[in-house]
Amino acid sequence: MKIYSPTAIYDMALLGQAPTGTSTINIDFIPENIAVIDSVTGLPALGVVTQLSIVSAGQQIANLTGARIAGFGRIGQFINGAAQLLGSWLQLALGRVNGSTTITITHANVATLQIFGVSSGFSNDVVNYVETSINANANQSFGNFEGLILSTPANVDRVNITFTDGFNDDFSVPELKAMVSSLQNTNADGLLNGGLFIPNLGNILNCVVYINALGNCVVGVKRIVLK
Repeated sequence: MKIYSPTAIYDMALLGQAPTGTSTINIDFIPENIAVIDSVTGLPALGVVTQLSIVSAGQQIANLTGARIAGFGRIGQFINGAAQLLGSWLQLALGRVNGSTTITITHANVATLQIFGVSSGFSNDVVNYVETSINANANQSFGNFEGLILSTPANVDRVNITFTDGFNDDFSVPELKAMVSSLQNTNADGLLNGGLFIPNLGNILNCVVYINALGNCVVGVKRIVLK
C-alpha cells in the first residue's frame, strides 16, 4: 500500500490485521511509523483505536488510550477531516529498530483494521508514549519530553513553562492553543483530537501543569529514548 506525504511516497508493509475487539500482532522489529487503515473504506482509522500497547524485548514502548492515540498521530501532519482521520500515522521510532515486538490493539470498529508499517532507515531510538493522571487542584512537572497532550483542557488552570534560556512564564489554555496552531494544523478549536498539545521543539526545559477544581486530567507524554 502506498501512503503519500508532502515529500515522499512510502510503500508500506502490512504488519497484521485487527478485527473488532483486542488483537495482538507479533513482528521482529519496531517500524518507524504505523498506519491504521479501515479494510472496507481504505481510509485512515487511527481514531477508532481505543487502546494501543507496544512491547519490544520486554520493554513497554507505548501504552496509550482514547483520543490521545489519534492526537499523537496528528503531530506534524497537515490534514483535515472527520475524527477518525485525525492522525494518518503514529511515529514509533526514528527509524526501523530490530527486536521482537508485540503490538496490541483494541477497537470497536465494525470493519477489520489493517496495520501497516513504514521506515526510512535504521535506528536505535524509539518513541516512548506513556500516560499519567493529575488530580484536581494538583500539579505535576514534566521534563525531557517531545510533546504533551492534556486530555481535558477545561480542567487545566495554567501551564508554567521554563525555556532553555532561563525564561519562565505562565500560559493559559487559549495562549497554548494559539501557540500550537501557529506550528501545525489543528482542529477548529486549536486542539489535537480534543486534547491540548504542548510541543517541545528543543526550547523547553521543564513545564508544570496546574489543574483546577473541575476534575482530573490525563496527560499523554511523548519521549525519545534509546532502546
